[in-house]
Amino acid sequence: MLPGRPPQVTFTCDMPNESCGFQFWIGKKESFYCGLNNCTTSHTVGFESNSTEYRCEQVECACIPGRMLCGEDGSVDISEFLTEEIKGPGKFTSKTGEPSRFEEPAMNQLINDIFGDVYITLNCKSGECMRSSEVPGFVVSRLDFHSL
Repeated sequence: MLPGRPPQVTFTCDMPNESCGFQFWIGKKESFYCGLNNCTTSHTVGFESNSTEYRCEQVECACIPGRMLCGEDGSVDISEFLTEEIKGPGKFTSKTGEPSRFEEPAMNQLINDIFGDVYITLNCKSGECMRSSEVPGFVVSRLDFHSL
């Protein structure tokens, strides 16, 4: 659906502050971002696999105007949907040997409607989706996740 403009996601957490950040990129340009607060984490260590879950009760998202999915010519604009419908809880899960996933009830419905997937699937290793140095076109986010 996005030829030549691969979608990518970054997800980071600061557990001492009980907050996480989620960014959605298309073609190396950030399209929208979310701040997640009131987060908890759990880890399960097993003989054949390990799993991690971050659950955040409050989610607030915003578009970057003029970007893909956010008002760019020829694309849908989900700006209002992000600010009005995405509330949480948000959940990131990662288990050894399985794709990681990010879920939020309203976002899951949007992803299903647009892309036909039931949640956002992430290709993560060791519980990290991406190191800062690998973030496409990285710039400091305009959202202070701690102030939401």
